[in-house]
Amino acid sequence: MSEKKKVRICIVHPRIKDAEGLAEKLLLDDVSRLAYEFVWDERNPQYVVATELIYTDPLMRKKFETLCTDDVVTIFMPGESMMPDLNLFDYGFSFDDLGGNDRLCTYPLRKFYNDYMGKQENELENSPDLAQRELNAKTGFCNFIYSNGSGHANRDKIFRTLEAYKGVDSLGAYRNNTGFSDSHIPRIEDRARRSVAIKSRYKFTIAFENATQKGYTSEKIFTSLEAHSIPIYWGNPDIGKIVNEKAIINCHQYSGFEEVLERVKEIDSDDCLWCEMVRQPWLTMEQKESEEKTKEKYYAFWNRIFMEDFTRCGKRGKGTFPQIYKTDFFNQAKALNKSSQNYSLTLRWIRMLHKKRTLDLFLQGKKYRNIAIYGMGELGILVYEELQNNVRIENLYGIDKGNPKLPISIKCFRPYEVKEEMHPDLVIVTILWDFDNISYGLKKDFKAEIFSIEEIINKIEQEIC
Repeated sequence: MSEKKKVRICIVHPRIKDAEGLAEKLLLDDVSRLAYEFVWDERNPQYVVATELIYTDPLMRKKFETLCTDDVVTIFMPGESMMPDLNLFDYGFSFDDLGGNDRLCTYPLRKFYNDYMGKQENELENSPDLAQRELNAKTGFCNFIYSNGSGHANRDKIFRTLEAYKGVDSLGAYRNNTGFSDSHIPRIEDRARRSVAIKSRYKFTIAFENATQKGYTSEKIFTSLEAHSIPIYWGNPDIGKIVNEKAIINCHQYSGFEEVLERVKEIDSDDCLWCEMVRQPWLTMEQKESEEKTKEKYYAFWNRIFMEDFTRCGKRGKGTFPQIYKTDFFNQAKALNKSSQNYSLTLRWIRMLHKKRTLDLFLQGKKYRNIAIYGMGELGILVYEELQNNVRIENLYGIDKGNPKLPISIKCFRPYEVKEEMHPDLVIVTILWDFDNISYGLKKDFKAEIFSIEEIINKIEQEIC
């Protein structure tokens, strides 16, 4: 047996740190199908995998930016309803079937959510007695388990519609009306597994996605089926290709939620109809065959990527405009992160001022004669204006490497322009997103205490001065 090709690879993910964890994340558990072997390498990878976290987590985005060079092949694996950006990624995966594009592959969905599921087949299928026993054990009408309040508005609409008929138990952090919540459980996989037991007490489950997109289907419908709680589903218009529609209430088949409510009422008032639905197989024979074909294509796609010469298999553009696009993408992300950090800090500062707590509170008991504010953008100007009337400060001035637009009353210098007799005792850094690097440079220039404005506000909030 010939030795397998070794692939130097890593994934930009906070919890995955080795090749074994990566293979599990990539759903590549059947070793016999693989023509390669992973070698974990974050320093000099040939391939870099990224998830949707690069759009939501600044640390993950920064790490991806470092690794996203022209010398590596980039692969996007979203866990949410996002399509791969083929300007940034050579290859990508999607929930939708986009046949004909050799750079994209469809997920084998039940494999994608295998960690969330305890059963693959419906044990009630051939047993009317078990179905009746399941119905007799139900103690609630319908449940609603969500923590994300920014999901699609249809979640709220269906909740209100059903609640007008009978009480709906909201068990997540969002719209909670029961006092019970699983939001303290950090891993979504663990919450999903626990949700099966919770849902099993109810005849129906609101299984609405946070977004609608062809193909995008989360674990919600699978855990509901496993709990034998009829899913009231909305999100993927093509859900009928993935799940047996006889086992669910597919809201996409109705003209509005009032019609959905009438169907719920019909099933709720007819025990035989309810039992008939929960006895349905979760997948039809055609769906099982389609799922197997999708799995085969999935493994073939990975093998094709890794068995090619990685120096030739990259598909994304490289050159002038691809580089302009990539630079603009990362710069926009940085600008958004900066604005978000400044906005959050400013709100905390305003609340602090409402309680009559000013930055002077931090200076009490300290003999700072010369104070410099590093970074004279809008935040730096606000800090300067609050401190300028403090009589204990002999010299207050700004430091900035650029050429900021400042009021005439504000003194500002470049670092090399600060005279020795004015060297600061304290430097307040207002550039939050690069504090470590700025602090390192300032320590070379000045023998001063260095705090970020965020640290100072933290200390005042905690009354540690």
